[in-house]
Amino acid sequence: MAQARQPKKVGPDDILDAVAAAWTAGQAVIRKAKTLPENPEFDSRGLKMEILYPARIVHEKTPRETGG
Repeated sequence: MAQARQPKKVGPDDILDAVAAAWTAGQAVIRKAKTLPENPEFDSRGLKMEILYPARIVHEKTPRETGG
C-alpha cells in the first residue's frame, strides 16, 4: 500500500496568488477583463496566448490622501 504524502506548506504569497487568479477569472466570466495583447494569437493547440487583467480598478481616496 502506498504511503500518503505530507502536504506542502502554503505561504501567504501563495494564498494571495490564488485569490488574485480567482478574482481575475471572475472578472473574465462577467466580461470585465481585458487581454494582453489586445488581439491574442493562438498556439498550435488552438489556445489563446493571452494575459487577462481587470478592465478597470476603482480606487477611492482615503481621507489621508484627500487631506481630510
